[in-house]
Amino acid sequence: MEYFFLSKLSENYIKQIGVLFNQIEFSSIEQYPGFAEIAYPNEKTIHSIMLSNNEIVGYAQIKIKKNLLAIIYFGPIVKSENDFVVFIKEIKIYCKKKFIPLLKIFPPRYTKEYSPSFWKKLKDETDFEVSDSGFNWSTLLLPINLSDEEILKNFSENHQRSIKKAIKTGLKSRLIKQEDIGVYNQQYCEMYASRGIKINPIDNFKKVSGMFRFFENNHTGFFMGVWQENQLIGGLCISFGTNVAFYSEGYSHPDFREFPISHLAFYESMKFARDKGVSYFDFGGYAINTKEGEQLFQINRFKDGFKGELIHYSKTMIFYTSLAAKWIYKLILFIRKQ
Repeated sequence: MEYFFLSKLSENYIKQIGVLFNQIEFSSIEQYPGFAEIAYPNEKTIHSIMLSNNEIVGYAQIKIKKNLLAIIYFGPIVKSENDFVVFIKEIKIYCKKKFIPLLKIFPPRYTKEYSPSFWKKLKDETDFEVSDSGFNWSTLLLPINLSDEEILKNFSENHQRSIKKAIKTGLKSRLIKQEDIGVYNQQYCEMYASRGIKINPIDNFKKVSGMFRFFENNHTGFFMGVWQENQLIGGLCISFGTNVAFYSEGYSHPDFREFPISHLAFYESMKFARDKGVSYFDFGGYAINTKEGEQLFQINRFKDGFKGELIHYSKTMIFYTSLAAKWIYKLILFIRKQ
């Protein structure tokens, strides 16, 4: 095996990684070459590659934060349990050489199927930790390779009524075009401002417009909008993995709260993704242990209405590259709890 850690990928590597990406079930856009630079423009990205006989058999986008923390979201992508172990070991060695004290890995969905012997071997060879109190990924997954009527029928009665109401009141849904991105960004920022959350409109526009171009160029996603007559009033950003569509972000304009905008946007996004050959819709996360009255609790309730299956990913893995890093990290966590 050969291992490379690169700040930029060659066109040949990009093509090979694309082939590997499409072979991994429920792969995440977070591991599609070039996505990190668009979605996280202010963070350093390192492309980690594992080669066997000049063929890429493993890949991970590693985000480096202030040279103190390395993060991998839903990766590395590999074909076998053994490749996962050896690749993780090399990534940890790389972090140690670069004096990065902490490595966090949010495992991809397929690791849930790995055997107990795999987890024991990985633990023995890398000494990672997991925590029930830390952030662990869960989501809702819904089959969408059905007819329009069958998809709708699977929703809760309230969601079915809301979608029918949206259609009856004249709301229309279609793909957002390049010329709509400015309005999408403005309204998205206005929604968060109404919740007391400030988002820089200029920075967010760069991100949103960049993602739009990325989706268009690589056929890896789309933006779905909802209109009242000729006015855009809400929308969703959806990315594609292998045979799955992921909800990334979205909004409903606060001036149009009386309309079931998001209900219609999700329904139309599912239909569009299905027509593109996708079999599943992922709701982009599900917050565990929320309390009634919290914003995330309300978001969970909305997602629950689509009746997806709750999926828990393997727990987040934490790797320390030195004993000092381990105890400093634990001290920080202890102080935060006080």
